[in-house]
Amino acid sequence: MTELRLSLDLMIWAILCGITLSCLYCAILWYSVRKLPHIKHKGLFLFLSSVFRLVLFGIVSVSLATRHPALLLCMFAAFVITRLFIVKKKGVAC
Repeated sequence: MTELRLSLDLMIWAILCGITLSCLYCAILWYSVRKLPHIKHKGLFLFLSSVFRLVLFGIVSVSLATRHPALLLCMFAAFVITRLFIVKKKGVAC
């Protein structure tokens, strides 16, 4: 079984990754929505935008999970909490 003890600097690193990833995720989504009226093939654009956001999230998640599984938990918690703050503050659905 994997030991779940982490050093403080690794936890802070994972939390900062989660916050940054959440802000980047919402910014890309907001940019996609703002650009949508000017796009001819809206379905393809939305599909590629969502694939890009999911791949970005997956790459960061896998890279943290390979270092230590508990880092993924810290990153994911920071990601969700930051998204909640962004949605509540800006009224943006991301």
